[in-house]
Amino acid sequence: MTTNGARPVLPVALAAAVFLVFAARPLAVSGLRARAARADPAGWARGPMSGRGAVLLPELFGTRLHDEALYAARARQVLLHGRPISPYGPARPVDGSWLDDVLEMYLTAGAVALAGGDADRAWEILAPALAAAWFLAFFLLLKRWTGRDDVAAPLALAAALLPDASVWLLDVNLHAGVLWTRWRDVFVGSGATIGPIFQRLPSPLLSYLLLAGLLAGAWRLAVEDESRPAAAAALGAGFGLLTLVHPYEWSFGVAALCAFAAAAFVPGWGGRGARRNLALALGAALAVSAAYAALIAATIPADLRRGSLEIIGVQATRRFNRAALIHPLVAALAAALARRQRSPRRRAAYVLLACAQLAAFAAREAQVVFGFAVQPFHYIPLAGLAGGILLLLAAADALSRAPFWGRRAATVAGALLLALALGEQLRQARACYRLLGLPPDLEAGLVWLDAHAPPDSLVLTPSMEADLAVSLRTRARGWVPTAFPPLASSFTEEGYCRIVGRLIGTLDLDADRFLAERFLIPAERDAREARLVDDERRGVIDPAAWESVEWFHPLRFDDPGPDWVLGDRARIKAFAASAPPVPRPFYAWIDSRDRVYLRRPLTELGGQTVYRTADVEIDLFR
Repeated sequence: MTTNGARPVLPVALAAAVFLVFAARPLAVSGLRARAARADPAGWARGPMSGRGAVLLPELFGTRLHDEALYAARARQVLLHGRPISPYGPARPVDGSWLDDVLEMYLTAGAVALAGGDADRAWEILAPALAAAWFLAFFLLLKRWTGRDDVAAPLALAAALLPDASVWLLDVNLHAGVLWTRWRDVFVGSGATIGPIFQRLPSPLLSYLLLAGLLAGAWRLAVEDESRPAAAAALGAGFGLLTLVHPYEWSFGVAALCAFAAAAFVPGWGGRGARRNLALALGAALAVSAAYAALIAATIPADLRRGSLEIIGVQATRRFNRAALIHPLVAALAAALARRQRSPRRRAAYVLLACAQLAAFAAREAQVVFGFAVQPFHYIPLAGLAGGILLLLAAADALSRAPFWGRRAATVAGALLLALALGEQLRQARACYRLLGLPPDLEAGLVWLDAHAPPDSLVLTPSMEADLAVSLRTRARGWVPTAFPPLASSFTEEGYCRIVGRLIGTLDLDADRFLAERFLIPAERDAREARLVDDERRGVIDPAAWESVEWFHPLRFDDPGPDWVLGDRARIKAFAASAPPVPRPFYAWIDSRDRVYLRRPLTELGGQTVYRTADVEIDLFR
């Protein structure tokens, strides 16, 4: 690692090394699964996840792979329908909810298309590709900051190979048990199926990268002596278009830009060019944001918008969050560092990082003013990323001044980081390879369905595993959406109950037994979820327990009382008795563990059995 000069081969070579480190895990998993199948074919076949290798698995409830499967189901709709409409229910966009995260959906759909339509392979390629992109971003930042390859390269490697270190840097949780669990998972990797926790696509590695690029653009505009209206307007539009990426990245980014634009008017810091550029960028960001808000208001009815927010967790509160005080403290540190800088470029960087912390503080305390909060914990990793960059810049300055630091030390540090990261990826592969595959009975049914069912066929099933898999892995569509509106479509709690009620009524299921076993009261559900996640960490999958946890997740996840569950059970039973059945044609998928819910054979309801194994039965209702 050289100390000075332009050496484009170095960052490219190291980016390739980062890619290979993160690609090692899926390659090792594939090899370990193949070796286990050869060593004991009969024993391997009895395993619950012994089908084709996969990473997009809702069955892994306690991992980010669960959420990624739900993201991928919508992203695949871009390939099937040209836009990421809901993968559940009839194949028609009934409102503007398909705009949720639409930019990310298109980007990831492009990766799926390049992978030949195989979403699992696309995710396995995107993870190391984004890690390599993050390395290049950190390297370019640190090289510009110090002018030295031997400083930029090892620090960029550390930041790219340990992404969770910055994501959770400022997760100052006042509950000691939660804090220890978080840091244990991040730095010890105890949750092998999770780790790294935020190696997650399309968010946040992709969405954070887009946000970081925009913040870098704001930094550059802030040190311009001249007004650049075109560049400022384009940058501001980019901040506004974060509404099409993710609402938290958008609100954090616009708030940081607002604070940065205001800081430019502080005497002694911003020049005339910075003030004009940042003010224009902020105006463009607000204009694009307002246009998006108007579009959503015109295309999604108010009751659906309100109901969807209630489902994902609107809390009526004005409580001040003391833990969020970490952000103004870090902002004060950044401001102090800014005052010590002689270079306008360096001073602007620290001011921007201070503004990012103030934006996170304002977002996490907004409930004090507005009286409600919607999952403000999403701003913790955003602030953590800014705090991590602050530490990187400080570390870069320290290494630049250190007399012992040079090419040899940088080479040793870089090699050690790559070796440790590779070892961790291989350890995780050994710990979780048995889990990373499809259930063989499910896989066989999906293959048959995709080959024989017309595109956009509806599939009704009391199995949430089958419902989600149909929408993710075939051209058909499940009937009951995941109870998480941004990954499905906008709906109210009553509307969701109606969908489930129509499923029960159409298939003539035993409503009392089904709801008692699949719609648990919160205390019972939380206890079962804890056991389920603990089993996953030990390499054990319990499909029956998973079904009871996955159904109705995450409906009112923050309401611990049983009354709302009992009320919704009654509402669902009423819909089952009164709502019209799902119109034909459709397929009914019955898993072996769900046959106990059938009050009578599907053939007596008019179904024709078209596929049957010991574990799965599929009937066609014409």
